[in-house]
Amino acid sequence: SKYPVYKNWYKEGKVTRPYEQGSCGGCWAFSCTAAVESLAAINNVEKHITEYSVQQVIDCCEDNLGCTGGWMYQGLQYIGNNGVLPKTEYATYSQMQHACEAKKYNNEQKGRMSGIGYIEKDARDNDELREIL
Repeated sequence: SKYPVYKNWYKEGKVTRPYEQGSCGGCWAFSCTAAVESLAAINNVEKHITEYSVQQVIDCCEDNLGCTGGWMYQGLQYIGNNGVLPKTEYATYSQMQHACEAKKYNNEQKGRMSGIGYIEKDARDNDELREIL
């Protein structure tokens, strides 16, 4: 296999820090944004971990319910179709859903990671995961 038996992305600085979602039920947005941050770092799209805007995903992913809940795969679809801005280039996380302002912040030109896809598979062991990759 071309993939190692063991890989610690955390020790290599490719895993983002834990976040505090507060009273917003946006765990789906935090998890998909963190996954995309790591994907960007692992694939050298970013030189180091760059935090992307959870607030943008909560505001703009119309297939989910903002702070009332949602699904990670729909957040990934949103990012794949639209891109996501760095956290510093969108409104600050507020623990509330607001109107989508991606166009205001020029997401079409500055958005990152559009075109990504995902595989939804319940791979519970490393051998199965390696086979998928």
